[in-house]
Amino acid sequence: MEATDSGKLKIHDLRSKPEYIPFLARISYEYWQKPDPLWSIEEWSGWYEAALENSNDSPPRCWVADIADQIVGSVSLVLDGEIAEKSNISPWLDGLIIDESFRGKGFGRILHNFAITQASQLGFNEIYLWTEAQSIWYSKLGWNIFEVSRFRHIPITIMSREIS
Repeated sequence: MEATDSGKLKIHDLRSKPEYIPFLARISYEYWQKPDPLWSIEEWSGWYEAALENSNDSPPRCWVADIADQIVGSVSLVLDGEIAEKSNISPWLDGLIIDESFRGKGFGRILHNFAITQASQLGFNEIYLWTEAQSIWYSKLGWNIFEVSRFRHIPITIMSREIS
């Protein structure tokens, strides 16, 4: 199912592109292994495969962007942000990742905005995320600091954003 076409960039529901999972797992592992080496490539694959199990339009959802079948990145919308003491807040923007060769070209912003639109269409009024190092980038996109916390041993910033 193709979700949108932004010029040459196409955004698909991951359920229509399961063959992209190994690549997404690898780039996720390579990017996030520095702060959190506890997730293997296989665990990342399982994380993406969980989005395939959802047969309806509610979270968890994962979207993948490509240009001429070259994977640009992905973003997810989940109900559980992996932080046990924050299980009462939902949904979460999760796993926004852009392949290194496409960074700095605005694709992260496009995927971010797409996920926000999807959350709005699902009837959510507010959305959350947590980040280790990108709070300044997210604040430029309208996010506010909700709380400074820790996930496992990693300092994180939990952020929130109202959806209009």
